[in-house]
Amino acid sequence: MKQINQDKYLLSFFVALALVVVFLMFAQISPDFSGKLGQISLRKDTQRASADVKDIEAESFVLAGNVQKGIDLSASGGSFIEFKSSKELLPNNNIFTFYYAWWGNPTKDGSWIHWEQNGHTPPEDVGSNFYPQLGAYSSAEASVVAKHMQQIKDAGIGTIIYGWWGPGSRDDKLLPMVLDEANKQGIKVAWQIEPYGGRSISTINRDIRYLYDTYGSHPAFFKTIKQTRYGNSQNPRGLFFVYDSSAIPASHWIFLLDRLHLDPLYNPILVGNSNDACRIDGCNELTSHFDGLYGYNVAGHDDDNFGYFNDEAKKRDSFYIASVGPGFDASRATSNNNVLPR
Repeated sequence: MKQINQDKYLLSFFVALALVVVFLMFAQISPDFSGKLGQISLRKDTQRASADVKDIEAESFVLAGNVQKGIDLSASGGSFIEFKSSKELLPNNNIFTFYYAWWGNPTKDGSWIHWEQNGHTPPEDVGSNFYPQLGAYSSAEASVVAKHMQQIKDAGIGTIIYGWWGPGSRDDKLLPMVLDEANKQGIKVAWQIEPYGGRSISTINRDIRYLYDTYGSHPAFFKTIKQTRYGNSQNPRGLFFVYDSSAIPASHWIFLLDRLHLDPLYNPILVGNSNDACRIDGCNELTSHFDGLYGYNVAGHDDDNFGYFNDEAKKRDSFYIASVGPGFDASRATSNNNVLPR
């Protein structure tokens, strides 16, 4: 296993989804409330927030989405808003989580896949610091993926970023099933093109066209209209993240992206794996013409800089996507002992 991939496996927490939630800063997130919501105080036990009526400036005092307004003389201002339980919430397609279909077991796949990583002996002893609720499962089991998608939906997450290792790979063969199970829960699928062997600007061009041609008509395929400095199309576009994108020279990215951005069929929103806005433009040898940038490793950057990264991207008519997570500990999965406490 190459060193470049080791950090990827560090995120094998409880389930195939690495619960690293990504907030898309470039898209307008559909609000739960129609209008503005003033300061409220949430009572966790009742899921009720009290607020003065003047604080809820919704049109005709109608609250949209998964809330309702009522009258309670004991509430501040005599009014309240009440939230439905998380299981009733519709998934927000502008909140993302990385999802990896990497795991397998002898019952489904003929051998252990990834659970035995770093010398472990599953099923009881697995290469993860957290034991999955579903046991040492197979990512090829539709019932397992269905449960994952239900869990993702219950968390209010609406889009998965699917770790993809190229045409014909195991995760590519699982994609029809994953797309179907995601669609049942109203979840969309975006893509993270992984650093497979021999990856180049030529193969990434092939990959984007392959994903569009093979899966682009599926209702779970994430598409959105978002104009960027170098991708000013008003047509819906798929969303593609490229892990370790800086391994490919910037001049190669310009060559590919300037052509794809003019292609009405295969124009992607392509997001580079970097915190440096120079990867969009303005810095000569680093200029790549990405549509946006994202940070992946939650243990490798300071969240105090997120605002700066975002501001620099906005100056370039682009966006920056920050990853957040509950901590990081992969000491059982790899030799990396870098721990970020929960």
